[in-house]
Amino acid sequence: MQRLQKEYTELQEYDQTRKRKGDSIMNTIDAFAKNARYLEC
Repeated sequence: MQRLQKEYTELQEYDQTRKRKGDSIMNTIDAFAKNARYLEC
């Protein structure tokens, strides 16, 4: 679970960079949700 929290924090930081490029935060959240499903396996 801590690993997921760490990756989520990294994704939030990554999203700050993406926003400057015009990408939406929802795309990052969607990508995180998909990654979380893979990590559960």
